[in-house]
Amino acid sequence: MSAISRVEVHEFEFDVRNLSRDGASMTVAFKRGSTTRMAKYAVSIRTEDGGRGDYVALWVASGGALGQTLALAPRLIGKDAR
Repeated sequence: MSAISRVEVHEFEFDVRNLSRDGASMTVAFKRGSTTRMAKYAVSIRTEDGGRGDYVALWVASGGALGQTLALAPRLIGKDAR
């Protein structure tokens, strides 16, 4: 068994051209010439035998998903990586 030894969550932001928020909602849509700042996060999982996996989680997720990920990440330590 390859047990998880470390879980990291990395927040990042980037600009997307020709994309705009639609009013007060979280909907985004094409809008020529606009730029929208997007915030996302990546999860990095390492195992005690040197394995590593990285994933940009939920490209369409809200900040609530980040909160859930941060709350659950510590519970993965010691679990089977499979």
